[in-house]
Amino acid sequence: MILKDYSLLTDENIHSKIVEHLRSKNFAVFDIKEQNLQGISDK
Repeated sequence: MILKDYSLLTDENIHSKIVEHLRSKNFAVFDIKEQNLQGISDK
């Protein structure tokens, strides 16, 4: 298993600098804050 083969979903508690760093390392990161989905239920 290679982690970079997967997309990552970050919630509103993950700082944007961490998201930026992961992206700079070529990870596919989808950030809840950027999608305007913060505060919604996890269910």
